[in-house]
Amino acid sequence: MRKILFILILFSIPFWHFSTYAANINKEISQARNYYMGHKYQKAINILENIRGKEISKGKKLRVNNLLSKAYIKYAYAELKNNRIDLDDFISLNKKAYNIDPSQTEAVYNIAVSYCKKNQVEEGIKWMEKAYPNIVNKKNERLLSAIKVDPDLIHLRSYPKFNEKFPELASHDVGGVKYSLIRCGSLGSRSYRSVRVDVPKEVDLSNDSVAKSILEEAAHYAQKKCPKKEPFSNISVNICYPGERINMASVHGRNYDSNKLNWREYRNKPLQKRLWQERQEKKRQFEASLVEIYKGVKFSIGEKRGIPWPILQIFRIIGEVPSNIDLADGGIAKDLLRKGFQFARSKCPKCHELIVVVLFEGKFKEWERFAVRGVFNQKGEFTTSWYGKAYINKPEELAEEKREKLLAQKRLKQFEKKYGVTDWPAMKDFSVNPFIYEGKNVAFVSEFGTMLSATEGIFKCGGEFEFFIVSDIPKGFFTKEAEVVIVGRPLGKKGTRLPLFGEVLVPNLKFIGAYFCEKQHCRDIVWE
Repeated sequence: MRKILFILILFSIPFWHFSTYAANINKEISQARNYYMGHKYQKAINILENIRGKEISKGKKLRVNNLLSKAYIKYAYAELKNNRIDLDDFISLNKKAYNIDPSQTEAVYNIAVSYCKKNQVEEGIKWMEKAYPNIVNKKNERLLSAIKVDPDLIHLRSYPKFNEKFPELASHDVGGVKYSLIRCGSLGSRSYRSVRVDVPKEVDLSNDSVAKSILEEAAHYAQKKCPKKEPFSNISVNICYPGERINMASVHGRNYDSNKLNWREYRNKPLQKRLWQERQEKKRQFEASLVEIYKGVKFSIGEKRGIPWPILQIFRIIGEVPSNIDLADGGIAKDLLRKGFQFARSKCPKCHELIVVVLFEGKFKEWERFAVRGVFNQKGEFTTSWYGKAYINKPEELAEEKREKLLAQKRLKQFEKKYGVTDWPAMKDFSVNPFIYEGKNVAFVSEFGTMLSATEGIFKCGGEFEFFIVSDIPKGFFTKEAEVVIVGRPLGKKGTRLPLFGEVLVPNLKFIGAYFCEKQHCRDIVWE
């Protein structure tokens, strides 16, 4: 048993060592990436160079080389900007980045530009030949635009050999851009130069690199035409499309530093417009993702409401219903509500709130003026909850109410015809003087109270004191308290004893007929 245990431990040591080693490598790569994202390129380079000297997998090696190459490029930019290295060192660092990862097109481009700045055009063309195929294949619009307008490539673009090798670039030379020196003098105690640049419509100023390259070339043009001791001090550049006034220029830039081009003032209208359009398109796409059309009904997500506890919150879905859909049909309405629930589930599969689907008709979209509402639990079942009824359909209720009203009116006409009803007096007025209705059949909505004898009963109509007696009732006609429409012929008044009231005179009617009501206030026959 001890031998088996020893063998297992012996074989597990290499596996444990390998997994720990891989985890440490991943940790170091992650640390280097954090340094790179934090612009601490030197620290990232040190860690990545150390990893390259270790035994790592092919996949990790590619990742390390890619990140290390980018770090060298960024490091070279930062050092050159701060004047800590010269162009030769800049070229050396970019070559190192290229040797580590030959797919880094930007490193090759930087080398070509640097040689052109040193006026070594032949060497620049040699490196551009390496960079250009990758720029085209990868559709790198930033570098492709920069080749066409980068001021540092002026010597390269004007070189005959460049035009022979890259005719498609030569045809888009900056020669179509017109530079004009508007002012050469001073502004207060400082020098001031103003340049107007007229560009054809084909130039895409919404590409920030293109616009800034033209600004930079305009700055060089200003210094050439109006030399100053501080070469880039106080230069204003306005880039205009055809027909634009200088104060309405598409791009404006102004530089204040004496030896650098930082463009402290920078405004790019085409870029702002493009970014705004992109934001609007993203917003439209996002809103479109929150909307679904089903049988002409537009479903969208509403805001969450309720007390901020998961069990007391609701997730709202709003459905805008066109006028050609009849929500009074309960089957159609419930089908749309279930579709709204499915839409909610597709957009929020892990929501734990009640899902409330509301359907609106026409322009009324206030929360309280919904047409149909359904409350669903997580299983998609209609559920009555703290929020209210499971299902409310106002058009259906209105349609049912209208149907019942028509039936009640029809029933009332038949009842009046059957018993010859001529008047429906108010009991308050009838109690004062029942004699004016002698010989007429009058009807009242009333409550049967009790029989005073085998053929005489007492009824209550409306208020607390509005009692009346009906005589000649068929025996056994009333067996319990009931709400009825009673028809009778006035006989005058009759004395009776009532609880709490004692002896009173109340109207007396001769029984003609009655209708036993099925709904409260007899709405099944008298619809007020």
